[in-house]
Amino acid sequence: MKITYLVAAATLGLAGCAVAPSDGKGTPPAGIAALAGDYNLARTECGQPNSLTSLSVTGGNFRFYESSCTVSSYDQTTGDAVLACTGEGSNFTRNVRLESAPGELHMTDDGVTLTYLSCAAPDAQRTIDAAGAAARSAAITASVM
Repeated sequence: MKITYLVAAATLGLAGCAVAPSDGKGTPPAGIAALAGDYNLARTECGQPNSLTSLSVTGGNFRFYESSCTVSSYDQTTGDAVLACTGEGSNFTRNVRLESAPGELHMTDDGVTLTYLSCAAPDAQRTIDAAGAAARSAAITASVM
């Protein structure tokens, strides 16, 4: 069972959407905290300090290899978010869609989806994977009944 998190621009102003802006004090918008953790596009790169494909999510901050972003708005209803970023001497905005699955974080940016793998300790990862398998099994059972 996947939980979809999308990140949308606050300027969309869609009726019925619950866009949670950052409070400017470092408190992440509701729902972002569930994504906390260290990720990498290649599991073999987990824990490597100079990995070009790493992502660390802490609070409302997304830290990539050469850039860092702060969640400026997040829509729990649709799963869209806006990231205010700095990197390599530039400031820029990323409109991304985040989708969380057990042991994975899928990030879609400009039509390209990347799958970041959790760098959780192996025992923790087995627990995450088992929980995901149980949820998928329950969903399949419920849909058959």
